[in-house]
Amino acid sequence: MPIVRREAAKLFGRLPLQRLDPDEVVGRGAGVQAGLKMRSVALSDVVLTDVAPYTLGIEVSEGRPGASMPGRMLPVIERNTVVPVSRMRSVVPGRDFQREVEVRIFQGEARLVRDNIPLGNFELALSPRRVADQSIEVRFTYDVNGILEVSAKAEADGASERIVIRHGPDAPTAEEAEGRLAELAALKIHPREQATNRLLLARGDRVFEEQLGDDRDRLGAVLGRFEAALTTQIPQDIERAGAELAGLLREMEAPR
Repeated sequence: MPIVRREAAKLFGRLPLQRLDPDEVVGRGAGVQAGLKMRSVALSDVVLTDVAPYTLGIEVSEGRPGASMPGRMLPVIERNTVVPVSRMRSVVPGRDFQREVEVRIFQGEARLVRDNIPLGNFELALSPRRVADQSIEVRFTYDVNGILEVSAKAEADGASERIVIRHGPDAPTAEEAEGRLAELAALKIHPREQATNRLLLARGDRVFEEQLGDDRDRLGAVLGRFEAALTTQIPQDIERAGAELAGLLREMEAPR
């Protein structure tokens, strides 16, 4: 629209590009997106990816057990993370011998959950234990279709609960959502437990025991970076650190 072009020119001090047809741009983008959802081989070289538009997380408490202030946002999947994705965070109850916890799920970027958007909640029953003995794994699994699965598991006794959140007029049915989440089961394996990474760590530990001096220090540093990357659960970081470790191991295992 001419008025939009004029205002943009005033704001940025230069004329906007006008040779692109906005309707054609939208149409082409829709076509590419449809092809990506169909996993068309014609788009095998296209690197356009879907990302999480907002940070997703849970409410946690601040302070020491028994005297804490609730209301802080703990991010689990941060905005701009490539989806589909599955991330896990470990938390503990707010006090000793707690019999249940409420998992409250939010969307947004603010530090306090009161300033973010609530998406849902559920309760997880606990076997009463001291806080030091009660760890809870909270996992978010997010799909390109906007399906969000949140699960919580008490490590001490294996008790677990989950919720599947679907929003919007085009949200898939419950059956479609469960089917899609079943396809993403492989994402729910923590990178530390994946066979390739376990073997690489075991190989690194074996070679470390054979080294001395500077070589041992260098390998120890690279192993540490790989373990730190596994903790982040970010595929790009894991791949980069794993390639560095594998290259160093090949060098050290080569005949001298």
